[in-house]
Amino acid sequence: MTIPDLRLAAHTPSRALLMGAEAALGLRVVAGNMGEGAFETELRVQLPPGTHYQAARSSIPGQEKLNCNPRKENGSQVVLCELGNPMKAGAQVTVDMELSVSGLEDMGDTITFQLQLRSMNSPSPANVSVTVPVEVQAEMELRG
Repeated sequence: MTIPDLRLAAHTPSRALLMGAEAALGLRVVAGNMGEGAFETELRVQLPPGTHYQAARSSIPGQEKLNCNPRKENGSQVVLCELGNPMKAGAQVTVDMELSVSGLEDMGDTITFQLQLRSMNSPSPANVSVTVPVEVQAEMELRG
């Protein structure tokens, strides 16, 4: 039996989201397999409320437009992206996901994305979370 060794890292180039603005958010994910071939490998991103999937691009030559499907799972919005069947040993894929965020007023100080890289033959998936601060920026004009 082949045993993959899935690795996952993620971050957002955005320093913070501003409350009151219709926000676009980029999520950069680096997925890798340091073990043997991983079958039906997929990236699963759980979206916080008010966050909507727009598009995803990958670093895979010829597959830049990634096959990702938003869906509901147990009341949560998730996006599933196919990353390879198999995802070969030593492979590394960068995924740039575009999201839109609305209703930040209801989200508190941060929003958190839960990410998971899994395959049919991996004994354990790779998990990581990304937290983005939500900030208030008020514009005020004083006249004297």
